[in-house]
Amino acid sequence: MRLAALLVAAVALTWTSASVSAQDGREALTLSPDSDWTLNYDDDSCALSRDFTNATDRVSLEIRQFEPSGGLRFVIVSEGREVSPFNPRYFLNSVAETRSAGTFLPIQIAERGSGIVFYSESGLGQQSDPVTSVGFTGIFEETVILEIGRMDEALPALERCTNELISHWGIDVEAHHSLTRRPHLNRISDWIEREVSGAWPSPISRTGDESFFNVRLIVETHGRASECHIQAGMGSQELRDWTCARLTRLARFDPALDASGDPIRSYWTTVVSHQLN
Repeated sequence: MRLAALLVAAVALTWTSASVSAQDGREALTLSPDSDWTLNYDDDSCALSRDFTNATDRVSLEIRQFEPSGGLRFVIVSEGREVSPFNPRYFLNSVAETRSAGTFLPIQIAERGSGIVFYSESGLGQQSDPVTSVGFTGIFEETVILEIGRMDEALPALERCTNELISHWGIDVEAHHSLTRRPHLNRISDWIEREVSGAWPSPISRTGDESFFNVRLIVETHGRASECHIQAGMGSQELRDWTCARLTRLARFDPALDASGDPIRSYWTTVVSHQLN
């Protein structure tokens, strides 16, 4: 961790707890904040974390970002609640509009409990109204709603942290504020799933049931990757090395373009997962 964690003051909730019914008709479990948001400056990512509780239950939420304006990795865990993930989804403000959690991995964190980790490109964006609650279905027995309140201070703090991150990656930070094109993977849309992610690689020892990696590539002006780094993940070192070697060897990009339309050294991120068949 480069910098000590700092506390982001909690913003007053704009609405109070109410009885909310999940899509299956059962009453959802609604929890309120039990702490301020904590912002952690890690070496390869930035994370907001907070605990939520009611009279009997406690849930911990972490929202982690790996690049400025990028997607978000969610970790939601609860001590004492049974985890049986099936088609997990999440929603912002209204259970009527759920979003797929996509690729997820069941996890257990010491002294925190069990839950899942998943990555969402859309994150908390694309909302006409400010997000004041986030809910999760298909993870625990019942729907869980966390009253996060308005994040007018927390989200800008997260963005400042990720902007500072890229200054350590050997790229021109100022030029990246005015890119006319980000690096674009010059492959068909399912290339990652077919060539890198998906089924367990046959040469790799089967040391677990699943893996989950956030990966960053440095993309040179000629469109090839020169560096690969696992920003965060769960899986063996052997599998990490295989993933980076395969991406670096096979990935081809249309390089990033600066404000003048000239190629510029940049970065590209993705999520890679593997599962035993």
